[in-house]
Amino acid sequence: MNQPEGSPAEKLEQYEEAIRVLAALHKVPLTSLKGFGSVQSSYYPRQIHTWSKQYQLSLVGQDANPEMQYLIEWLQDKDNIPTHNAQLFHDKLPEASVVHGDFKFDNLIFHPTENRILAIIDWELSTIGHPLADVGYLGMFLHLPPQMKTILKADDMDFMNEKELTTLYLKDIMETHYENHMTIPMFYFYIVFSMLRLCSIMQGVYARSVKGNASNQQRGKLIGTMVQPLAKQAVTIIKKEEKAEDAKHGGISFKFSNRFRSLKRRFEAFFKEHIVANDAEFENQYESHGKKWRVIPLIESLKKKAKEEGLWNLFLPSVSGLKNVEYAVLAEIMGRYPWSPEVFNCNAPDTGNMEILERFGTAEQKKAYLEPLLLGDIRSCFSMTEPAVASSDALNIRCSITQTSDGKFYIVNGRKHYITGAGHPNCAFTIVMGKTSTKRSPHRQQSMVIVPMNAPGLNVVRPLDVFGTFDEPYGHCEILFDNVKVPSSNLLLGEGRGFEMAQARLGPGRIHHCMRAIGMSERALTLGCQRVLKRKAFGDVLAKNPAVQQVLAYSRIEINQARLLVLKTAYLIDTHGVSKARSEVAEIKVAIPQMAQRVIDRMMQLHGAYGLSTHSGLPQMFMGARSLRLADGPDEVHLRTVARVELAKYMRKRSKL
Repeated sequence: MNQPEGSPAEKLEQYEEAIRVLAALHKVPLTSLKGFGSVQSSYYPRQIHTWSKQYQLSLVGQDANPEMQYLIEWLQDKDNIPTHNAQLFHDKLPEASVVHGDFKFDNLIFHPTENRILAIIDWELSTIGHPLADVGYLGMFLHLPPQMKTILKADDMDFMNEKELTTLYLKDIMETHYENHMTIPMFYFYIVFSMLRLCSIMQGVYARSVKGNASNQQRGKLIGTMVQPLAKQAVTIIKKEEKAEDAKHGGISFKFSNRFRSLKRRFEAFFKEHIVANDAEFENQYESHGKKWRVIPLIESLKKKAKEEGLWNLFLPSVSGLKNVEYAVLAEIMGRYPWSPEVFNCNAPDTGNMEILERFGTAEQKKAYLEPLLLGDIRSCFSMTEPAVASSDALNIRCSITQTSDGKFYIVNGRKHYITGAGHPNCAFTIVMGKTSTKRSPHRQQSMVIVPMNAPGLNVVRPLDVFGTFDEPYGHCEILFDNVKVPSSNLLLGEGRGFEMAQARLGPGRIHHCMRAIGMSERALTLGCQRVLKRKAFGDVLAKNPAVQQVLAYSRIEINQARLLVLKTAYLIDTHGVSKARSEVAEIKVAIPQMAQRVIDRMMQLHGAYGLSTHSGLPQMFMGARSLRLADGPDEVHLRTVARVELAKYMRKRSKL
């Protein structure tokens, strides 16, 4: 039979049997198949090249149809080929196995009276390859275009879908190691890859019929008419999946590149395997190591893995090649688990310091400070806020940076507080914002200088708490600079250039902060939804309570609104620069932390008393959101910026406000 037969229940039973047999085939040890073929990591590139070439050679006085050309080019882009992640499947999904190459119901011999397969036939396309090629080929028959169904007299396979197919296969291949959350990432690739193969085969049949070499020329020509519809279906699947991926970011396409899509898939797989799965372990190690101002071993081990996977320094365009709008998507994912950015060397304030050093540092400064930061060997902090003045107005800064008479050194004097990261054992230097002049114009008095944390006269006075916690081992510390002497070569860019560098630093940095806050809000909402679905009050689950539903609905609306505003801001920075996104950068700095604070507060309420416990994770999120309303400037400063930009549209001459 060329498809399952009988009642829907019987068809399903036959399909399940086919999947069971396919999984059994893929579990056959390759060591028992001497001379059958060799294991090669380039299976898909080789197959794509072979079938694309065969298609081109089979064109008989024809041009390649646009859909086939699109499909070939898409598959030939190596960024679209999924990378095999054995750890994702606990090493139970083999990287290489026997691949039948034409696994379909026509090639299965069933028992006369039982839904049991007795044999698999037609092995001419078999080889050693990747097992999901067979699974995708079987899944392809769920997506046949109407023209092919008519010609093949095939019924709709409404008794099975992709998710059920992949779930059944994973259960059979992994056995007791299968977990309910497991899916096959980018399964549509294996389907459209199979469509390329079938299109090439059908084009070859058509070519032989035109040349008079086919046993049934009329049938061959009819088969040739199916190439274009099947290729079109493949392109439709690709575009639908890419559109669905864009929809995750608010339904607007920011033209994410195939390279980024591939990176995102790898990042998500790594995040699921190493971050989500290790959250409880992180909490255990945080209690035993982090709270004692020591490095957390789990972080260090995961940093090595992320670096090996190429998921490192993703925030820095010159290194990662990512646009701000692309990195923003990854920053949101990191925000779900606030400890995760350090794993990818994407943690603040190091990211901002690396951006400053990369853009404005000398070759000497980059070698001494940027390179070890990029390697993740050290950490750093940024010293700006001062206890004696309102530091939201940087013109108030009193810390002095005075050059010695011989011009060889700068002497730093001042007191800074709430300096994030200063308490970390690996914090090796700080970038200090201070005054090199009191006579220049107000915005040309401030400068930045690099100061090693072990410099004589630099004293970390004490850690400072936030809502009673010290955020060990990172900390927010008070630092005293008492006649700290550093070489003049440690000055960044030049005297009076502090504001210029600060503005360049804060644009992308605020994108990072805000997208992480959105990720944190998403996780809070997830926790809230899970809570109300299993907790009962007044005779029913909380999820059915209209007041609870309103809370969840408003939270979803606000998160989606916030995400779009941040992505728009990132897009503007990418396309027009930070200066053209001045209002938007200020808008997100106000809107997103406030949104996060509201959403998290609602989820705390839904959790009842447990929502106030750090064991729920929600108080830590709330503290993070509330703190962000002061970090990099309070809301009021950013509201002032937004208002000024808005009023300027209606004023012929800008007045002093």
